[in-house]
Amino acid sequence: MLESIGYGHIWEKQCGSELSDNINSLCHAMRMNCIDADVSLLPHSTSNPFYYLSWTRGEPASYLCLHVPCVIKSLIAQVRFNSSPLFFRGNTLYLKDSPCLFCPLPEVSLEHLLLWCPCLQPHLSKCRILRTSRSISRLLVSFKTADIESIKSLFYFLVNVFNACLS
Repeated sequence: MLESIGYGHIWEKQCGSELSDNINSLCHAMRMNCIDADVSLLPHSTSNPFYYLSWTRGEPASYLCLHVPCVIKSLIAQVRFNSSPLFFRGNTLYLKDSPCLFCPLPEVSLEHLLLWCPCLQPHLSKCRILRTSRSISRLLVSFKTADIESIKSLFYFLVNVFNACLS
């Protein structure tokens, strides 16, 4: 492992003082090596194939830095990670292996709910970030630069979906 990050000489010397003199730079190099390995695997993820589209190296997604309540960030993060089910204030919205609650589609998905459900189209048109995203991948990419109004409008759209599902 030391050889792979350019510190093979420390292993060769077998000297404790050499290790302690280089421990900070060695740890940094190992951390960067692990991050690079993870990044190279992002496009091939089977658990969340779209996450790499919204990933920003070394920086949080822009919506996480906005001055909005954590409940908004939490729900948006679930969308960003393509979570199923979605959780909001003690309620659960199942998105896999269940029918759409708004239209006759036999199996709902996050993409269907956020972009394609014909019964939700009037509400979708009020949410700019959804209106301009014609695919889930474009939506996730838009999280990189989303402004506070876009994030709030998506949040309120999702809250309305939750409320409609509970009634």
